[in-house]
Amino acid sequence: MRIVFVYDAVYPYTKGGVEKRVYELSKELDSRGHEVHVFCLKFWEGGQVTEREGVYLHGICDPAPLYTKEGRRSILGSIKFAVMLLPTLLKEKRFDVIDCQNFPYFPVLSCRFISAVKGSKLFITWHEFWGDYWHEYLGWPIGVFGKMVERLALSLSPRIISVSEFTKMKLKTNKRVYVIPNGLDYGSLEKAKPLKKRFDVIFVGRLIREKNVDMLLRAIALLKSRYPRIRCCIIGEGPERQRIIELASSLGVERNVEFHKFLKTHEQVFSYLKSSQVLVLPSSREGFGMIVLEANACGVPVVTVEAEGNAAKEFVRDGVNGKVVPLSPETLANGIEESFSMKVKPIKEYNWKNIAKKLGRVYNA
Repeated sequence: MRIVFVYDAVYPYTKGGVEKRVYELSKELDSRGHEVHVFCLKFWEGGQVTEREGVYLHGICDPAPLYTKEGRRSILGSIKFAVMLLPTLLKEKRFDVIDCQNFPYFPVLSCRFISAVKGSKLFITWHEFWGDYWHEYLGWPIGVFGKMVERLALSLSPRIISVSEFTKMKLKTNKRVYVIPNGLDYGSLEKAKPLKKRFDVIFVGRLIREKNVDMLLRAIALLKSRYPRIRCCIIGEGPERQRIIELASSLGVERNVEFHKFLKTHEQVFSYLKSSQVLVLPSSREGFGMIVLEANACGVPVVTVEAEGNAAKEFVRDGVNGKVVPLSPETLANGIEESFSMKVKPIKEYNWKNIAKKLGRVYNA
């Protein structure tokens, strides 16, 4: 089959859960004999089309910042990508399958039009469904517009893939929904060696408001009274980075917290995880929370929060592979302390090869 994935960001130029999913599935589908393309922003030098590991990347337009200074997704950038996508896909030979990622919504409209014109099977992969959260995210009246666009994208989704049972439940649709989860890069995990230095606590993710890294720092400040030499590692980039660094200083934990930008390889991420006692994911909004599975695969317990929009909590069994706690510095601190002695059996069932095989069956259904 000729398969195209549509998402504006692309791995390894940007590092997020959606990008990693598209990257891994593209490679696996290519290895199974399919011709795989990815339509994205042009992050690379040279021609509009480049080939990486057997997969063809098509640069639709030059990248503008994906996020505003306030840490929100750029609406204008999303619209530009969707508009530029139309003529590019129209010129292409027909694809058997178009797999468009639901966010940032506007490309869904373009792909629906292309699938009707070209007769391609269209799947929309839903990583999250925000619903009323739009009001909190964008306020009035723009939040109402965001909610309407999301509902429109769902109504225009002829075939739906959800990355988790949590997101499937939030969609509340009568349409059939295929659940195809994210997977783990076990090759990189097995090659990764622990670092010489050790951390008590680690966070990995984008530094944006809803990740609540400030709450983690306040929890570290509380724990410091009992564990003066506690070590915390924060890996990530984003619009909140400078504020978080300044907060660490004002809380008096700047010597207890080590900051790193996103690491170059996933093997390095696993090395840091293997060198840590507890992963903390205090996010109030997660469509999947792949880092939870990655930590558990390394035998590391996870502390995450009881939030309505946090899909990661569905992977954590309290007292078995981590803790699910209310969002506050005090509860995070208690959860971290209780997890220090927790022994976690590494998970092995989220293999990208098996997930790609399942996805191929869905495409053929």
